[in-house]
Parts: sequence; C-alpha cells; structure tokens
Amino acid sequence: METNGWLFDLYPLGNRLVLWFITEAGARLRLEDEFPYCVYLGGPPARLRAIARTLQGRGWLSRSYPAQGRDLWTGEEIPVLALEVRAYGLLFRLRHWLGTLPAEVECYNCDLDVASYYLYARRLYPCAWYHLEAGEGGSRLRRLDPLEEAFALEFSPSPPVLTTLTLSLTRDPLIPLAAGNGLALAGRAGPWS
Repeated sequence: METNGWLFDLYPLGNRLVLWFITEAGARLRLEDEFPYCVYLGGPPARLRAIARTLQGRGWLSRSYPAQGRDLWTGEEIPVLALEVRAYGLLFRLRHWLGTLPAEVECYNCDLDVASYYLYARRLYPCAWYHLEAGEGGSRLRRLDPLEEAFALEFSPSPPVLTTLTLSLTRDPLIPLAAGNGLALAGRAGPWS
C-alpha cells in the first residue's frame, strides 16, 4: 500500500517504533518500523570485548560489532564498539550498568530518547508530510520519503485538521476518583491553529 501521510506521533514498542500518520483523506494510519537502538563504546579493545561478552551473557544485546564513530569535539573518526540493544525496555538497566564503568571506557548515544534517536538516525521530522509505503498486511513501514523540507515555511498540502481532546475532573481536583470524582472527556475537531 502507498499513500501520503502526515507524521503526528511516534513511540517505542518492544524493539520497534510505532508511527502514526493522518492520510490526505483524514484516515489514521498506524505503522511499525524496526529500529535497532545502538550504544557505542570507546576505549581499550580488550576491555570493550569483555564488556560485550558480559552484556551478551545478560541477554541485553542483539549483537555487537566494531564500527567507526565521529568525535563530537574534533570531528575525527574514532574506533568504537557498537552494541545493539535487544529491546528498548532494557535501556534503563543498561544505562545504569554503563554508569558503573571506569573512566577509560567512553559511552556514546546511551542517553538518547528512543523516538528522538529514530528521527535523527532516519533524518525525519514530526508534523510533516511523507510519501509512505507499507508492507506485510499494511502494518509495517517499508519506505518513507519526505514531501517537504525540514524547515519549510509554506506547507503543501496543508496540515490536517486535528481533534482536541480535553480531560478534566467532574468535581474538585482534591477529591480522589475513588471518592466519587469522575473523569470528563470532551473532543472537538478544529482548524489548524
């Protein structure tokens, strides 16, 4: 299936990203995209190999492999060890464990938000129109091509009409829900503002 869609939301789920689009016809479209989260380590090669073996033994990695990175300050290429995290849910424990390593080991990309990292790595941006292709029963993203520039001032086509959802309490905010306070939902579709 091919269509044009406006990317309005994305979030991690397991080891993939869920992307939500609004098509030109106004339909909501949910697609999933595989995205391996990579952490990079720099330091003595023997030490890095030992770290990778430890993390593999814990079941936290899909794989590890030598790679090249770019030093943020100098711009020079440096050798690093890439660690592909098996599932996003393991990131908290991995980050905590990496924080206990000695200063001789440098960690890169380990503190990036998954959705932000995805957008950066794929060179995408939210709230923009894309031509997209879905496969495997229409739930997997196969291809995504931007239809506009990242910092365009003119939108073509126009952004879709969005629905505003308001959530409030029926009584005083200090009264708990269990004590008879209720939730009130209201929705309104309106023009872009």
